[in-house]
This record gives sequence, C-alpha cells and structure tokens, in this order.
Amino acid sequence: MNPLIINFSSRHNGNCANIARYIQSLYPSAQVIHFFNLNVSACGSCDYECFQKREACPYYEDSIIPLYDRICNSSLTYFVVPNYCDYPCSNYFIFNERGCCYFGSQENSVKKYLAVPKKFLVISNTNRDHFSEVFSDQLEEKPQILYLSAKDYGKISLRGDLVTSDQVLAQIREFCL
Repeated sequence: MNPLIINFSSRHNGNCANIARYIQSLYPSAQVIHFFNLNVSACGSCDYECFQKREACPYYEDSIIPLYDRICNSSLTYFVVPNYCDYPCSNYFIFNERGCCYFGSQENSVKKYLAVPKKFLVISNTNRDHFSEVFSDQLEEKPQILYLSAKDYGKISLRGDLVTSDQVLAQIREFCL
C-alpha cells in the first residue's frame, strides 16, 4: 500500500501537520505532502483555456498537475484539512478549483481520480455541516470523515498538540487502518 497524505494547513507545526506525520508513521511507505511547500497558483488571469487544453492554463507549470498525478497513483489518499470559518481552508479550495486544469480536457483522468479511495480528517472546533458536501466531489461514494476538535480533548487548537492525546491517536489509528 502506498498511501498519500496531503496536509492542507499552512501551519508548519500545527495540528494538521502533526496529524499528517502521525498517519505517515502508521504506513512505512506513506508520503506526506504539505500544501504550503508547493508552488500552486489560484485560478485567475485566464479565459478558461484549460477546459480546452490543460497545457494552455497560465499556471500549467506549477505543482498542481504533479499533485493530482500523485493522488491518481496512490492506493489511498488522506486529506488533512483545517476548518476555518466553518469551511475547509483556502488551500483546499485552491486545490479543488485547479482540478479544472487537471481534468478539463482529460476524460479518463476523472474516472481514475474518483476511483482512488480517499479519507478526510478535519480539525474543527466549530460547525461541520459543510464538509461532507464539499468533499463529495473528490470520490464516487459518500466521504469518510473523522472530525477532531481540540476542545473535546482539553486542548487549545493553536498549540498544535492534538497528537499528545492518546485518545486522539487511537481515533486516528482506528480511522486510518
């Protein structure tokens, strides 16, 4: 099994980064990608050329195509996503939006991408209502989501210390294995 773990938070040592590293420890061959390390541009400054030919995207040379390729070649992908203002963080939306470039003129790529099993871990102290709907575009079935709230474990989210809770680690292990 060659799982891929994508951390969408921009905090280098926050809960999402620490959880991504913990999941990696569960799988010897797992790879972690921290979205903050990638060179990915948001959509814009174009006329949707990518829908006709993805190479026409003004940002075609950034990191989004290789990222989607890595997901398509993984046996399982974990998305570790923080909740900001009751929705996934902006990095997740940039990733999702730029999928138009990846899929626009590549019919078979959609099928291949949707067939890759995916699981979602959401770090959230607030409303969770939107996540299932937002993640449903990433796969063919209903998304499997583990919600982790720092306050449920007597932690403070900004400290990034959720992984110091044995209860949290047990929940992650159960969800991931």
